[in-house]
Amino acid sequence: MKKINNKRKTELLILSFCLILIFSAGAVIAYMLDRTSTVQNAFEPGKIVISVDETFVGNVKSDVKITSVPTASNGSNIDCYIRAAVVVNWMDGNGNVLGQKPVAGTDYSISFTTGSGWTLGDDGYWYYSERVAPGASTAILISECKPVDGKTPEGYYLNVHILAQAIQADGTIEYQAGSSSTAIDDAWNNAAAAGSGN
Repeated sequence: MKKINNKRKTELLILSFCLILIFSAGAVIAYMLDRTSTVQNAFEPGKIVISVDETFVGNVKSDVKITSVPTASNGSNIDCYIRAAVVVNWMDGNGNVLGQKPVAGTDYSISFTTGSGWTLGDDGYWYYSERVAPGASTAILISECKPVDGKTPEGYYLNVHILAQAIQADGTIEYQAGSSSTAIDDAWNNAAAAGSGN
């Protein structure tokens, strides 16, 4: 009988010890949850928003540049690199494009501001070599573009559309005009493949 009582006492002692541990752990966790302050996550993902700024008077487009819209306007919060394609065609009032493409120097005149940081790439894009900070703009890409008198097909007008794209500047090698292969070239290629340009 004494052996059974000792065994039972040992079991009760172990059970009591386990209950004390469980209640102690619960009390510690409750205390920590009550005393621990909330930590704010300060991480903000990179965001780039760009806009094409231009002056349009009559049938003349001028002073075309690209701006990185600042964060205050729900826009960019990081520096970026910018490239732009210039698409020129004849368009009617309904948005239909004429199959015959206008010819620069014959049907319209266009003046690019080369030497201002813009370089024409082999792929047809104009690349801006400087980083553009949020709220800042590129130098002027097109100083003036207008149709040649008497060359516009009847019912159409000259449509000059600027397709601008931007990628994050951080993490890429500074763009070197004329270089055959750089990290930024790879970044542009990846962005184009992913369809992530603006």
